[in-house]
Amino acid sequence: MAKFTEIPQIVGVKEWSNDIVAFERNLRAIRSMGKPVAVLSSFTMSLFSSFVLGVDGTISGMAAWLPICRPSFLHACSRLIWKLLDKLTTILIRWPESSAPPSLSICTTG
Repeated sequence: MAKFTEIPQIVGVKEWSNDIVAFERNLRAIRSMGKPVAVLSSFTMSLFSSFVLGVDGTISGMAAWLPICRPSFLHACSRLIWKLLDKLTTILIRWPESSAPPSLSICTTG
């Protein structure tokens, strides 16, 4: 895959190995060439992992249905964030300075 970066007209690559080990290997090979080539992940099942590894963006079939469910998705995320903030606030208020921090358990449903 890194050989493609030698072609001057190539400025980006859509990578979809469907295997995170192969995906990372290809990403590292492209990055090692030194040319600024954007690597876009379409590995839907591992988008988060792809971003952690350092991809520049995503091209995904999810874009076809995400606009339909986006409001409910954003609402669910905001509810989870508020639950997390509430839990952290409670822990920090009750946490004495001399003790170890308590474990944190957050329910992601409901």
